[in-house]
Amino acid sequence: CDAGGGGNMVGVAGIDQFAQNGPNNVQTVRVGICTRFLPPQGPADSRVGLGWANGTGGTPTTYTNLPTRGASHGVFVAAANTTQSGNGQDTAQCIAQLDQARSDSNGQFAAAGHSQGGSGCINASRLSPLVRTTCPVQLDGQFTAQSSPADIKGSLRAPALISCGTADNLAPCAGNASTGNGNRKFAGANVPVVKVNVVGAGH
Repeated sequence: CDAGGGGNMVGVAGIDQFAQNGPNNVQTVRVGICTRFLPPQGPADSRVGLGWANGTGGTPTTYTNLPTRGASHGVFVAAANTTQSGNGQDTAQCIAQLDQARSDSNGQFAAAGHSQGGSGCINASRLSPLVRTTCPVQLDGQFTAQSSPADIKGSLRAPALISCGTADNLAPCAGNASTGNGNRKFAGANVPVVKVNVVGAGH
């Protein structure tokens, strides 16, 4: 891995635990336009949530390992069922509905997505006041969706994270449309943001 402009991130403290499923059993429930991946919920639970946006043509089933992994580590996940997630509307709606359904609603969510969904999660961040941090993966901001770096959310406590593959030929981070892919989002973000280039990773 190569982070930002430079250093290696091999064995970064705390990250290795997410290389496998966590201790929680996960219940998958389809609710309207959303699929929820839910760890067991306690009576005084204040764990965070994640809104997920699929890549073009994908569904939560396509990406099931990722939201299941997150939920197994205690994150409540709401994934939009749409195969066209770029505008962020369904993802923002899934975030709102999951938050309203939780007895311990705390209004703390991340938004993440892949490819078209990378732009979709940025747009969901713009649409949802519940989103605190944004995590687009190999985002497409040129062909299937558009998004503005000004809509990326993050803070010193929860900085935004942009992930890129150095062998990604479909949505390379160096894409140069006016709205741009990963590099332009990184350069244009006005919040704390980290960009990780995964060496040799395709789309």
